[in-house]
Amino acid sequence: MLSVVYITWQGLKTQQAANLAARMEGADIAVLDDGARLRLAEAAGGPTTDAAVVLGFRPEEAHLEPRPGPDALPFELELVEELGAGRLLHGRIAGMECVLALASGNASTTGDRLFVRVPAESIHLFDAESGTRLRSGRESLAAE
Repeated sequence: MLSVVYITWQGLKTQQAANLAARMEGADIAVLDDGARLRLAEAAGGPTTDAAVVLGFRPEEAHLEPRPGPDALPFELELVEELGAGRLLHGRIAGMECVLALASGNASTTGDRLFVRVPAESIHLFDAESGTRLRSGRESLAAE
């Protein structure tokens, strides 16, 4: 698991990368528990259709979007931690706890609804049962 260490007003914390449960639909679409669909980077040779996976991404790889759109996931904001040069947004995606790391002033966190987009190439797949990282088709070809 990836970890990010940061200091907050609550003391020293270790925050795991955001991990979201999903099922594969075809080779390059992941469907989250709430039905949201994400297109993944080239996944040929990766998990098969209907495989249970965990999508992982680093908190700093997510971007806020002003409105819903392709691959923009609803984000339920619970807490904003201002850290000077940056801020941490604590909330939920598809009902699962998630922390996003943004530069201060990077994007507005006001409003009733926030949406998050994670670039397809920043999403890492893991087997839901074993936790083993699943290689994409692109990674498989590069290793050969």
